[in-house]
Amino acid sequence: MRDYVSAVILAGGQSRRMGQDKAMLPIDPLASQRIIEGANSALLSQGGFVNVTTTLLQQTCAVAKSCTQQVFILSSTPYHLPLCQWISEDPPHQGPLKAFAGCFGQIESEWILLLACDLPYLDARVLQRWMGELQQVPASSIAYLVPNPKGWECLCGFYRANSYQSLAKFVAAGGDSFQAWLQDQQVQAIPHSEPQMLINWNSPADLFS
Repeated sequence: MRDYVSAVILAGGQSRRMGQDKAMLPIDPLASQRIIEGANSALLSQGGFVNVTTTLLQQTCAVAKSCTQQVFILSSTPYHLPLCQWISEDPPHQGPLKAFAGCFGQIESEWILLLACDLPYLDARVLQRWMGELQQVPASSIAYLVPNPKGWECLCGFYRANSYQSLAKFVAAGGDSFQAWLQDQQVQAIPHSEPQMLINWNSPADLFS
């Protein structure tokens, strides 16, 4: 399973509403301990281990690392974390869809696990379970995502590498929205979602909710 999944962490946003770089936000050590323990439980069977982390990006990387050996950080800022590769977002600040489209040439895997860097409650065990379900996704489906009332949870789910053809065409035509792109594509719904782990941090108020 690990051989055909890579993880891409989107960390190129400008964090305007937060007022500071979200990727570098410190996180609650106790909450981090619980999440990293979950990541470690997924890693131990593979002979790996990760340490308790201190920032949101470090935690996201640790959870992603429990799912695949190939973890990429996609951003305009050169974050350098152990065992992760940085992909420069070029041009920067064009939005998550265009950033994602620009990274395909540097990734070799059948599936890409796409994660926003601002998901403080990611659960490695849930992601592992979803990975185990990828073999059941019809070949005609380009993504495996959690549905929501607006369409899909686009920044915490799986995309086939062969989705690039339709994505590149959509972006070349001026498209810049995941939802607009996916509405004309076949997407397989993840049947059991975990609402808490899809919560993201956008503004200072979110840190205390």
